[in-house]
Formats: sequence, C-alpha cells, structure tokens
Amino acid sequence: MARAHTHHHGLFVFAVLACFAGALGAQETGSSASAALALDEAPSKPLELRSGRSLFVSLARSGGTGFFWDATTKRPDIATVAYVTSKRSAPAPRTVGAPERDIFEMQAHAPGETSILFALKRANGEPINRIDVPVHVLGN
Repeated sequence: MARAHTHHHGLFVFAVLACFAGALGAQETGSSASAALALDEAPSKPLELRSGRSLFVSLARSGGTGFFWDATTKRPDIATVAYVTSKRSAPAPRTVGAPERDIFEMQAHAPGETSILFALKRANGEPINRIDVPVHVLGN
C-alpha cells in the first residue's frame, strides 16, 4: 500500500511536533492530550489506549534515501493508524541519510485487541524492516 507524501503547514504540524518534546512511555495517559511515543522496536507488551483516545508514534529512517514507513492495522474497527508528517532531527538542510522520523497517529475506536504493523519500505514498496505492535483498547 503506497502512501502519498503530503506537506502540512501551520499550527497543526506545530501542535503535533510539540507532542514529541515530552515523549511519554508506552502507555497512553488519562489526560485529554494525545501522548507521544518514539518507536524503534516492537514493545515488550501491548500498547494500552482508551477508546476515543489517540497516540502519536514516530519511527526513525534515513532521509533522502527513498525509504518510508507504512502502517496497516488488522482490526480497523478497534484501532486505526494514519501517516501525519515527517520530521528532520536537525534544522540543517536535507542531506541523503540524515536522520528523520515519520510520524503516525494511532486512534482507538472500540474495546478489544488488534495489531498494527509498521513496515519500512524501499521506494519500490519492498519492505526491509517490520515492527508489529500489539494494541489493547480499553473501554472509556
């Protein structure tokens, strides 16, 4: 599944990126604000989210190489995931191989268990790395 690369500007991107300034642990918080998680390997236990909440997830990749992260969910009735934006690690000009993070938003819809598969893909869509994330959605 290919995803379109879109560029977002304005307050929305600022708000999303601000979430990463204080990254939380693997558990979603009880506050109304969205939590953030840097995901570099599969978590040791399922991520827990409350129905109606969201969690921003970032995954590292080498910028300018054509590689990109894609995500799918096994049970979209329980939780969905969508690409939001990419963020460079440094404000310097984009160079091949410079560290970047792709940012996704996971949304919990209904109580249950599912799995979200993140796949690092080449420009031709061939996966070269996978992170399978179990998700447990709790009721309100």
